[in-house]
Amino acid sequence: FFPELNTASIPTGERFEAVLFLDTHHESINAVRGEISYPFDFRVEEIRNGNSLVNFWVELPHVAAAGRISFSGIFAGGMDTQKGKLFSVIFQATHEGNGSIAIGNTQALLNDGSGTSASSVNSSVAFSVSDTFPPAQNSFLESDEVAPEEFIPAISRDQNIFNNEYF
Repeated sequence: FFPELNTASIPTGERFEAVLFLDTHHESINAVRGEISYPFDFRVEEIRNGNSLVNFWVELPHVAAAGRISFSGIFAGGMDTQKGKLFSVIFQATHEGNGSIAIGNTQALLNDGSGTSASSVNSSVAFSVSDTFPPAQNSFLESDEVAPEEFIPAISRDQNIFNNEYF
């Protein structure tokens, strides 16, 4: 388990993204659980689990306590990856100083039919927050500027479909 940041130099008050990844070291894994720890006075703005490797969240990533995010999930049929995204967290840096985002209390289970624990290595990533850093290029903020296609709902019926019932 390892986190990555979109930047290591964060201006005070700015938002930044931390992404949690999984490297299975060429083993097929079918379940994971763990915690992310972060500076307890940082604000969690959003937790994003879209585009995740996880097929089913047993415990959606959530703030379990100040400074701690918990999660657990499974991969149907197992997963073998070197850099598979589990989820990301958008934080707001609330004060100057140095900090880290660390992964802990993790467990990964092998896809061997017995639920054997795989060896897991946890890592952390350091960052610094300062008033002197220029505003960040927040590449994690997604903007949808394309208008939706026109959609007009219609009620119909046909004697050859659904026994001439309305659909």
